[in-house]
Amino acid sequence: MRLALLPGSRFSMLLMLACTLGSSTGAQLTRPESPVGRNTAFALELYAQLQPNPGNLFFSPYSISTALAMTYAGARGETKEEMRRVLHFDADPGELHESFDRLQHRLDEAGKLGGMQLKIVNALWAQKGYPFLTDFLETAKSHYHANLNQADFGTEAETSRNAINGWVTQETHDRIQNLLPSGSINDQTRLVLANAIYFKAAWAKPYDKSLTSTQPFHLSTTQQVQVPLMHQTEDVNYTENADFQAVEVPYRGNKLSMVILLPRQVDPRPARKLAGRTEAPTGRDLFPPIQARV
Repeated sequence: MRLALLPGSRFSMLLMLACTLGSSTGAQLTRPESPVGRNTAFALELYAQLQPNPGNLFFSPYSISTALAMTYAGARGETKEEMRRVLHFDADPGELHESFDRLQHRLDEAGKLGGMQLKIVNALWAQKGYPFLTDFLETAKSHYHANLNQADFGTEAETSRNAINGWVTQETHDRIQNLLPSGSINDQTRLVLANAIYFKAAWAKPYDKSLTSTQPFHLSTTQQVQVPLMHQTEDVNYTENADFQAVEVPYRGNKLSMVILLPRQVDPRPARKLAGRTEAPTGRDLFPPIQARV
């Protein structure tokens, strides 16, 4: 079959970045109790909640999970229980933070491959003099490698906001600017926790620009637009069922890949039937050991 790929597509395709890291390791990291498995379940459930909003949708579940995992280290009582349930943090807290640490280490190693840039960083801005728990700060530093910065939100809220925005802009190579809008930080702020991801990679098999052609792309059952679509015929991991087709398109080095889920029908909710699955529908769990030419 021939597959047309559109970067930044709207509604009709669900894209995921999969960390394969070799066959045996990939299988290990996609267990439901692994950070990949937990994050995938959270990602699909979050997508189902965000999808009804109009416009394009692009978000990083890993960023959200990582930032909230750091916050989880300081949560107690009902707040902690609600976070555990929503984020699928079912592991022992100590093992949970260690698993995030191991995953980030593997991703850092993958980002050192030629032809790929992958940078994941965390940082904290804490109110000067506020009595944060030592265990919380130590967990953020040791397991999430978060730099701790002192700030005076009471008298320098705007200066602190600009500093945080500048850090995000720098770490994302100018892709994200003004993350925190004016007024989002004030004298009641005690802690700002930030995660930034920058990813840029070449495909394992580059696309031929001369094969790009303008074709219809369905926004809904009643709307479509004409867009440039890339084309390629290649052997890739492929799977399908009654609801969707999926391919795994590797980046150079074959350590990371893009997983594309394409609904069989023009339906803006491809993740709804996936949400709630106990196994992680990415990597080795999603794709049996078969390939297809697409």
